[in-house]
Amino acid sequence: GLILVSLGLLHVTLVLAVEEMRALLVLKHWPEMVGALLLLMILSMAVSSLFRRRIGMDPAHWRLMHRLLAYLSPVPLAGHILFVSDSFARGLPKVGLLTILGGLVVAILQIKRIIPRRR
Repeated sequence: GLILVSLGLLHVTLVLAVEEMRALLVLKHWPEMVGALLLLMILSMAVSSLFRRRIGMDPAHWRLMHRLLAYLSPVPLAGHILFVSDSFARGLPKVGLLTILGGLVVAILQIKRIIPRRR
């Protein structure tokens, strides 16, 4: 979790080094806002896991929140990657990303035993 937070913050820092801050706060740049939402999701999972005892969070509630955010995080990730630039608009990068996301969905469904595993 901390590695993901670090990578997310590094990504934001590098983007802000190139872009102007006020350009990111315009609502027409919704993929950037989706990326910010994703970073907040990851940050909340990491911080709550480090400090859940100090803030008095019940382990069952923390686990539910963590699991829900972890399963939902690929959705804003895909939206951010696909629409933030033209790099993933078509061709092999888009197909590769969608293949990885599809494989992730299948793996989660198999782990949760919603679809059977092949033997």
